[in-house]
Parts: sequence; structure tokens; C-alpha cells
Amino acid sequence: MKNSLWLAVVVVAVVVVLLGLAFNGDPRSGLAQGGFTNPFNIDPATNERSYPAITSYAAATARRNLEVVTGALGIPLKFEVQPEITTSDDFANPAVLQAAMDEYVATRSGPLTVVSVSSALLSLPQVGGSYSALRENPESQAFEAERPEFAAQYALLCEGLDVQRHGDPGDLAGGGDLTAAIGR
Repeated sequence: MKNSLWLAVVVVAVVVVLLGLAFNGDPRSGLAQGGFTNPFNIDPATNERSYPAITSYAAATARRNLEVVTGALGIPLKFEVQPEITTSDDFANPAVLQAAMDEYVATRSGPLTVVSVSSALLSLPQVGGSYSALRENPESQAFEAERPEFAAQYALLCEGLDVQRHGDPGDLAGGGDLTAAIGR
């Protein structure tokens, strides 16, 4: 089972590379962009990627009291820092990040195996778009006109897509030295 799970991860990684969407640098630089996956979001029983819609929502739709609310705004939550609790913020320290990468390569365990590193980042240019095209799109302009209460949030999201900006990979498991080390 474990080998077939790793095979599924390798297949996804190869597809990402063949599509030209692999990480383009060392994620520790803050300039790397690209897609990757890791075993955490693959169900070991079925070898399928898991998504909230599959794992939670599908079963919940049978409930009579289910109410799905859309268009909600996320409100940032602030948590009190507790030094004894490890978070992804600790990876800002190059020594901590390197130790985590070394542990993962050696044992396939450690902080890089948690859910916060199970994602992919593709920049707007990588998926064939541009900031200016997005801003000039009639649908985008209509959205801004119809929903002025979201104007500040929408402007912030669009600013994040600006092609002149560099992506922050945010998650570390799939790129740079780690990918090269795993491929050995």
C-alpha cells in the first residue's frame, strides 16, 4: 500500500513537470512558483486525492438540516503565540527549515508531513493569464460594480495576482532542494 501511494505521488509530480508547472526555484528564496503534491492529501485506503467536497460535503448533503452559505467573508483570527508550539512561521529560520527538510528526506516524517504543506501554488502567468487582462475583463468590472462592498477585498486579491510580483510559495514540501533530494 505504501509503495502504491508513493507511486501516485510520483505520477502527480511527473504530470506537474510535463505540464511545465513544476517549482521554478528554491522555495526558501521566496521567489519560487509552481505546483506540487505530497502524500498527506492522498487517502492511503483508496490512493485518491482527498478534498473537503469529497470527504465532508458529499456525506453532509444527505442531512435535512444542512444549510450551505456562500459569499461569506473570511475574518482573520489572531492567536496568541506560544513558543513551545511549532508552526510554519518557524520555517522562516533557515536552520529550522533545513532540519525539517533533512528529516523528511531521511524518514518521510516531521513537520513537512502536516496538512499545512499539502498544497500547490500556480501564479497567474503560469496558468495563462495576466493581471491587466483580469482587471480589463468585463466580468471583473461587472462584479466590482455589482458588489461595491467587496471592492477593497477584490482590489487586494487582484494586486496579489500582479505579474510583476513574485509568488510566495507559502508551503515548502514540494520544491527546491527537497524535490531534488527525494528524486535520488
